[in-house]
Amino acid sequence: MLEMYEEMIRNNIKPSLITCGIVVKAYGMKGDIKSTLNIYYKMKKDKIEISNITYGCLIKSCIKNNDLPKAFELYEALKKESYEMNTVLYTTLIKAYTK
Repeated sequence: MLEMYEEMIRNNIKPSLITCGIVVKAYGMKGDIKSTLNIYYKMKKDKIEISNITYGCLIKSCIKNNDLPKAFELYEALKKESYEMNTVLYTTLIKAYTK
């Protein structure tokens, strides 16, 4: 998936919200917080809507990689966008607070 995403970027194909969400999750599972956040910044720059699911994956990646300040910063961005919380987001935030 990551190779396909990189090929899309090289060929100037704008990825969808779903594609970006999958890539965020993949980088997060891989433990590559820098690339995870780069996707987030690129989504903002390219005006690709960021869903509450994508925010959840971003926050989870930050927690997994011990970047709690960034996790809480992303949570604040999620709140600013007025997204509704769901069970996954609550559980993810509980993990952050327990660290």
